[in-house]
Amino acid sequence: MYNILVCDDDRDIRNALRIYLNGEGYGVLEVSNGKEALDKLASDDIHIVLMDIMMPLMDGMTATARIRQESNQHLVISRISGKDGTNDKENSKRSIVSCTEICGCDRSR
Repeated sequence: MYNILVCDDDRDIRNALRIYLNGEGYGVLEVSNGKEALDKLASDDIHIVLMDIMMPLMDGMTATARIRQESNQHLVISRISGKDGTNDKENSKRSIVSCTEICGCDRSR
């Protein structure tokens, strides 16, 4: 089973993603900021991260950069955000990798 870390400061979004992803057979862990995400990645077996961009304590872009600097594993990180700025899109392209490219878990039907 793939474990997905949902990192978002909005509890309703975390709850909705947990309900959907659990229903699809994924294990789901939840955190509300980038610092908590780094701590959770250090302590749990995580395969995929769904990362919000705007969060308190540590934003998603900073957390993603730290994960890439500190991790030797091929971790799938996908951005979830209401932001739609071009700079945000360009910055996140550098750190996001396709799920099928890393683990072959094509979930399309």
